[in-house]
Amino acid sequence: MSKHFRKIPWLAAAFLLALSLIAGTVLAHEGRPVGDYRFIVGWQNEPALENARNAVSVRINKIVAVAPAESGAMSGQHTHNGAAEAASPMSVSLQADVDPLSGVNVQIITEGFSFSPENVNGQHMDGKGHAHIYVDGVKLTRVYTPWLHLDGLEPGMREIKVILNDNNHNTYTWNGEAVEATTHISVPDPTEATPHPDSETLEAENPIHVCLSLESDPLGGANLFVQIQGIDFAPQNAGLKHIPGEGHAHIYVNDVNVSRLYGNAFQLGKLAEGINEVRVTLNSNNHQTYTRNGQPVEAMAYINIAPGAGGGGYGNPTSPSGTSESESHAHSEGRHSSPPPSGANPSDSAPTQQNSQALPVDGLEGSLQVEVTHPATGASRTMNLYAAFGDPGHYVADLIPTAAGVYEFRVFGTVEGIEMDETFVSLGAGGDFDDIQSSAELQFPEQLPEIREIESGVRGALNTAQQAQDTALAAQNSGNNTLAIVALIVGIIGIVLGAGGIFAALRSRQA
Repeated sequence: MSKHFRKIPWLAAAFLLALSLIAGTVLAHEGRPVGDYRFIVGWQNEPALENARNAVSVRINKIVAVAPAESGAMSGQHTHNGAAEAASPMSVSLQADVDPLSGVNVQIITEGFSFSPENVNGQHMDGKGHAHIYVDGVKLTRVYTPWLHLDGLEPGMREIKVILNDNNHNTYTWNGEAVEATTHISVPDPTEATPHPDSETLEAENPIHVCLSLESDPLGGANLFVQIQGIDFAPQNAGLKHIPGEGHAHIYVNDVNVSRLYGNAFQLGKLAEGINEVRVTLNSNNHQTYTRNGQPVEAMAYINIAPGAGGGGYGNPTSPSGTSESESHAHSEGRHSSPPPSGANPSDSAPTQQNSQALPVDGLEGSLQVEVTHPATGASRTMNLYAAFGDPGHYVADLIPTAAGVYEFRVFGTVEGIEMDETFVSLGAGGDFDDIQSSAELQFPEQLPEIREIESGVRGALNTAQQAQDTALAAQNSGNNTLAIVALIVGIIGIVLGAGGIFAALRSRQA
């Protein structure tokens, strides 16, 4: 037997096992308000690959009103609720460096803590949360990822401090002491203005993609969530030479460049009242705007900030017509824009979700199911959703998707006695979670044949052999031994051709 065939079982098993161990992060998911609840749906592990272990991921939060005194000021600043003692050792340190172009790059290094921007303003989850950053004792913003770019700092010696906080903004403590760190950095005098490289463009060598979503924050402003494909965030290389497949993002609000983005979430605390346009571009390490097929790789969405919920404002917002709150999604390879909200005057629309809090909904095992459909083949399967261990409000259904392309998730059942039936679609059908991608380009050093290619070869060989066997039996029964012998030879040839087809699939994968 050829060495290629002997390698198939253990190579395939090893490859699938390795893929199943890849740690997934919350990437392209769709967030959708459903009555008093919010669903966040997508694949558990992304990028989502065919023939790799995965799961349908469904998070369900309930939006509940809180008294203004509990929700804090609407200016985007927050009065701490108190302290939250960590259940296990927790620490933080800071590294701050002057950026080659402008400002300061800050890295937050933590132990016993993980950033959890998707749960901000939710209930306490030990070891998860976000950070608050201070410069010279003045709080600037929340931080949702381990890297942050600070621009516009006054020249001279500056003190930068970071404090770790839980989801609902309590300060983490360990052994009764706040989990915080301080560093000092000398900010140089600003040099004469030079053209910023983001005015230049760079054609991406491979397909790249960005999508974004905006969610109003109960404490003012909005939270921006961004997912990218085709490049990796590389904040440690910001301002340095271009490396294909690396970069960061730039955030524009009402056409004003407000910050760089080094991770998948950012707090926009200074949105003006009215409709704000938020645009995100993908940029190389040296800040050139990535293009694909000559078009900027960017995404745009709009959000309406209600009167009294603004925090100063970036640029000039659009005329404040439309609904009182807008959550828009956009994704692009090249530009894809969501239209600005339009319609009724804010005073005539439903109230905003200011003064509200998102609480995970537990206890839904047995009451929710998901129907997974692969439209290209028409295949469909219904599965029960079960609770993810240690992650309140998170439900999953294990699955190994065996075909690439668009998928549909229909989540149905009851949530706290209320009937639910919501369908979510992947990117290729206009939705916001990942399509299943072929795993072939990640296989190295040899590419394995697709299971369906092997099945096709085996099926063809078996069909040919069966037909030859039937012909041979019929000929033998009629006394025509010559025809029987010919039929058997044809059957053998069919098996050989089928095996050759499998071998050719192997060779083409290895080429």
